Amino acid sequence: DMSPMACSSPALVQFYDVAAFFSRHFLGLDAFSACDGEFFGRMQDACNISAESTVLELGFGAGFVAQQLLEHVGVKRYDGVELSEGMLNLTALRVGGQSFRRMGLHHSMKPVDLIRESEALRSYSHVLALFVLDTLSATDVDRAVEALLGRMKGGGTL
Repeated sequence: DMSPMACSSPALVQFYDVAAFFSRHFLGLDAFSACDGEFFGRMQDACNISAESTVLELGFGAGFVAQQLLEHVGVKRYDGVELSEGMLNLTALRVGGQSFRRMGLHHSMKPVDLIRESEALRSYSHVLALFVLDTLSATDVDRAVEALLGRMKGGGTL
């Protein structure tokens, strides 16, 4: 049970901000990436993500998936919601150039509420929450899944 480290926990936010700092200044951008190219390829195939896809990701971390989706797959639109400003800054460094215009990065200490209420977020063909839902309390998982499903187009993939 990860509820003591629920996503709004200041300790969790502080951990990710410190991890982002060390990654940026000492370890390199890939140091805290939980995904590798093989994992990403399997996920892309299983979810049928293509250049026509629009993607919302809850908890994008250091931006590995965002970079792969924007620069290698060429998705039409990517929006991400993250509670750590440090990780948001790492992702902004990682993804640049032309890809940056097809990306929206959003920071919130209450990411589920942002997903539910934001007018900036659209309807998406794919919604990702990799390694995030297990950090939520049991009651927040239901709210998070409901909010994510509310942003998904008919026939989309969660």
